[in-house]
Amino acid sequence: MCSTKPENSLYAENIVKNIAQFIVNTNADSISESAITTAKRAMLDSLGVTLAGNETETGVKLHHFAGSFLGKGEINVLGSDEKLSCADAAFITGSIMHVLDYDDTGAFSQGHPSASVFPIIFSLSQVIPVKGIDAIAAYSVGVEVLSRFSRAMPMMHLKGWHPTGVIGSFAATATASRLLHLTEKQVIHAFGIAASQASGIVQNFGTMSKPLQAGNAARIGIISALLAKEGFTASECALDGDIGFFNTYFGPNHHLNEWFKDFSSKLVIECPGINIKRHASCALTHRSIDGVLQMQEIYGFDIEDVESVQCFVPPRAMKVLFYRDPTDGLQARFSMNYVITAALMYKKVGPSEFEDKQLKQITGNSLLYQVRMHVHPDWKEGDDARPDVLKIKLKNATEYELSVKFPKGNVANPLSWEELTNKFLDCVKNCLTKVQAEECIMFIEDMQSQNDFSKLSKITMK
Repeated sequence: MCSTKPENSLYAENIVKNIAQFIVNTNADSISESAITTAKRAMLDSLGVTLAGNETETGVKLHHFAGSFLGKGEINVLGSDEKLSCADAAFITGSIMHVLDYDDTGAFSQGHPSASVFPIIFSLSQVIPVKGIDAIAAYSVGVEVLSRFSRAMPMMHLKGWHPTGVIGSFAATATASRLLHLTEKQVIHAFGIAASQASGIVQNFGTMSKPLQAGNAARIGIISALLAKEGFTASECALDGDIGFFNTYFGPNHHLNEWFKDFSSKLVIECPGINIKRHASCALTHRSIDGVLQMQEIYGFDIEDVESVQCFVPPRAMKVLFYRDPTDGLQARFSMNYVITAALMYKKVGPSEFEDKQLKQITGNSLLYQVRMHVHPDWKEGDDARPDVLKIKLKNATEYELSVKFPKGNVANPLSWEELTNKFLDCVKNCLTKVQAEECIMFIEDMQSQNDFSKLSKITMK
């Protein structure tokens, strides 16, 4: 297909064609019961964290921007009665969904899958008919594409790229292409169009622009798919050409043929699935948070008893968690010493632990500067999934050590349905009535039988 392959021949043949065939050929009949269950859990979680995000300072600013400067349309933003164009609604919904950094992560991917794909389904379902099972199929396609790109481009954070913004754009394009029933040729062009827009940088973590990158990925997905449907073109070599996306963003890559030559294996949404966050902070803090919470529960010490905490982590955590002295809740979500201090002080790290009152108390505690991160001394390339090791020293010289590989919420240590619904109810307690919240849960529980996904926008409207 592409006449401008890199001379090193490390690139797979027909990458885009293989992706396009997978998207076109995946339908409701392709989706297993385990995929349906995982998608429903992720969608309920997505609803909750987005509705909670509406109430934040960042959410309020985004709504004000949308109301003041974006053109009016017919599509509701999740949890709001404001109406925007389809792409703008996905942009605002996706951005707000990621504000609290409480949204899910991929077990086999870098980044946040639902932040890229759920806003696509929510917005497009208000334009075209979308059944619940079709929404699940489109969601599954987006999650799979994110995972394939992620494994082909490992350790993106170490290069300074924000995976949700960069490769999430292709996940969003895949979901939109599936819902819009694009042809194989149109999908190829949609991915080429997305390649001209994909972006996101780690340096913006801990600012309002970090969630903006997730929302932009959703916007890119809708724009790319709709343009392709109208006959808009892009290079068929936009991904794997010598000066295409992969070579430009990542350099010579040995992984492409491995991850794009065959889409016949079990979907990642089936196995291993999606991680649902227990804590409202960067996922790279969760092993260490669980470690100190477990030790505190086992040994019964309080924060006043602790002299120091040492967290041994992979290099990616050191790269991303760069706020030593956080000044607001956005920065604090990317500060290991903050979240560990918060966990020891409040015995949880939820959204409230990043509000101004708690921020003042946590940053004013002397332990904040006695929590330190270190890269595992024996860390090897590709060892990113190893456990975090926590070492706590008490003021009486007692020392404890614990390793945590699978924090609560990980697919290997999942939240129960009750724990998930409790998280949802906590998120929506200030923005939905009890009746609305219960209707959301019932709608999601019976998602595969729903005839109109857009009913969800009506249930959640203020």
